[in-house]
Amino acid sequence: MDQVNPQHSLAHWKGCNCFRCTHPWMLPYIHEDIIGPEMMKFHLNYLDRLDAREDRPKEAHWASDGLFSCIRKEWLGWHGAVPTNSDFNSQILELGKSIEEDIIERYKLSGTMVGTDRYIKIQDPRLRYPITGKIDVLVVDGGVVLPVEVKSTKDNSEFKHYDAWKKLLPRGEHVAQLTVYLKARKLSRGRLHYMNKNRSLDAWYYVDFVEQFFDEIVAKFKEVEDSLPKPEPLIPTGLKSDTFPCSWYSSDRNKEEAVGKCMFWEHCHGEVPITLKFEQVTW
Repeated sequence: MDQVNPQHSLAHWKGCNCFRCTHPWMLPYIHEDIIGPEMMKFHLNYLDRLDAREDRPKEAHWASDGLFSCIRKEWLGWHGAVPTNSDFNSQILELGKSIEEDIIERYKLSGTMVGTDRYIKIQDPRLRYPITGKIDVLVVDGGVVLPVEVKSTKDNSEFKHYDAWKKLLPRGEHVAQLTVYLKARKLSRGRLHYMNKNRSLDAWYYVDFVEQFFDEIVAKFKEVEDSLPKPEPLIPTGLKSDTFPCSWYSSDRNKEEAVGKCMFWEHCHGEVPITLKFEQVTW
């Protein structure tokens, strides 16, 4: 069909074979609900605010995946800060869990898996709180047991090169998370397993344990730990309102609107006052 629907001329082109263009007579029978998703999001956010668990300080521990996060965001989280960004989407974490379950099932079918969901805990004398975490899966590789950390990612600059999505892999925080697991299990090597959720592509990276890097992880936790009794930290040097982890964009960097923002973006960059449920963090 060569006829372009004038109502969608900005998004469609001559020869477009999408359903709207091939079946324009069906358009009167199809209606997008713009209000519904926003009402559901508002309702779920309201229920989160009523959740009694939100009125209790977080459990005293350091998550193994906490390295390289913003120290200000960590401070706000420990003090029970109420998110100022209504567009924050916590459901994306559930999508990652689904991909993790799929990959674990593949390890089962391959016959290399020896265990899943193995919890770890490190009580380092340099920290008040323990470091905790959960190994996604343990596998046998060449007769050696390896902890595997599963991560999902998306295409990035795929129009430039088939493997361009791997340009920024492995991510530092993921290497740190796996390093903590290696330390806890006294293992010398582990694996990071990335899955490109847009094209179902896999990338593996082997990570050897390096004591110096583990010390860097502990130092990062110590920095946050020392900041908790003090006033709210400033925005870390180098973080900008339009770059990660404050906000992030799709692969089309020409788009004006970010596809996601930190839950405290309006507080840090929009000068919206923050509400703290816990003014003091007790040890």
